[in-house]
Amino acid sequence: MSVTIRSDSRVFQPTTMIKFAWLRRAVVAVIGFTVLLIGLAMVVLPGPAVVVIPLALAILATEFVWARRLLEKARATVSRKGRKPKPLPEDIQVEP
Repeated sequence: MSVTIRSDSRVFQPTTMIKFAWLRRAVVAVIGFTVLLIGLAMVVLPGPAVVVIPLALAILATEFVWARRLLEKARATVSRKGRKPKPLPEDIQVEP
């Protein structure tokens, strides 16, 4: 038994869809890793590495679970750091 899906007078077989899924995953991987390498280079070169690296992880997270977990961990760390300011050491006095 063969399953066919018609769309815009084209016939797509399930094997064709699997090939497109593999191709999409490969394209996302190439683009995501390229942006990630550019972001890592921006750590030592001038540029917004803090913006580019999470953007690369977001691109990779569309296809890869490990990137999604890493992005969620980074978001949690940033939100945790933003909420609680570190207390000043005892020996530093702040004048009003």
